[in-house]
Amino acid sequence: MRGEGIRPDRLTVEALFRADRVEGDLQHIVSVFDPWDDRAAHNPRQWTLEIHEGRLRFGIYGHDQRWHLVNSAEPLSRGWHHGVGTFDGRQVRLYLNGSIQRQSGGESSGRFRGYINRPRPGAAKPPSAGSSAPLGHYGFEGAIARVRLLDQAMPDDEIREAYRIACDSVPAVDRRAEDGCGIAND
Repeated sequence: MRGEGIRPDRLTVEALFRADRVEGDLQHIVSVFDPWDDRAAHNPRQWTLEIHEGRLRFGIYGHDQRWHLVNSAEPLSRGWHHGVGTFDGRQVRLYLNGSIQRQSGGESSGRFRGYINRPRPGAAKPPSAGSSAPLGHYGFEGAIARVRLLDQAMPDDEIREAYRIACDSVPAVDRRAEDGCGIAND
């Protein structure tokens, strides 16, 4: 029996992850994306947090049957990172290591007034960390220490606090970590 996807009007996707590869093919960190069924009449896609062309990217698939995406401003480095994607019904936002990522140009500003795609019953994909595709296609290369999904858009101050907590926990989950997230706390 297939699970039901998340059907919120608002969303926060949080992940504490170690990227071992940042270049090359698309890597899904956490997603409900199904690359094998992306042209179905009733599309099952809803949202994704991924590495794409060397940058962290978060997006929602809207009721308008289009992706609304935001990329990190700077290329992603190897190592531990804290990523948070939010959608509040008007704006798709991406935070990397506690800092909001401002979209500069590109095909999407992150502005979208509406709701996340609501696939027909039974077609929605359950969330998965690492990859939702068979044989690891688009699979993530690294480690995922934490994933959290909320049915609301987390405010800035809570995102900064979640980043602080995530950085404090990195040495406990990875003995190779030397500097927490490897990024100075703001």
